[in-house]
Amino acid sequence: MNKNFKPSVLRGHLGSDPEVLYSEKNDNEFTVLNLGVNESYWDDSKKEWVRTETVWYEIYCFNTLANRVQNLKKGSKVEVSAIIRPRTIVGSDEKKYKSNDLVAQDIILWEPLPKATILSKLENNHPIETVFSGNK
Repeated sequence: MNKNFKPSVLRGHLGSDPEVLYSEKNDNEFTVLNLGVNESYWDDSKKEWVRTETVWYEIYCFNTLANRVQNLKKGSKVEVSAIIRPRTIVGSDEKKYKSNDLVAQDIILWEPLPKATILSKLENNHPIETVFSGNK
């Protein structure tokens, strides 16, 4: 993980099955997750949480993490640790636009709430800390 950036942590549900894509430059495979995160706040007068809206994020997964998340399904509840990676896009009008991508570093599958599902596999004789990790 890039030490210059602190990861953002988002918890929500997948809005669709993961999408496997290939880069135009070098034909490398990567996976895109559409993550819906509900915003809410505590209403003191009602003594309850009020949900306002769902915010959607595209999460990019590369390398081994891209392969590991391909079996997730729409509706899966996940927690994503991601860094923001700036990039420049050339539009169809030939103008350059700035974009910020969320690149996943680690992903935890939550089923059922609030207990995290952790796999007990071993990689190089070290237990996997989370279900899906891009650091291996």
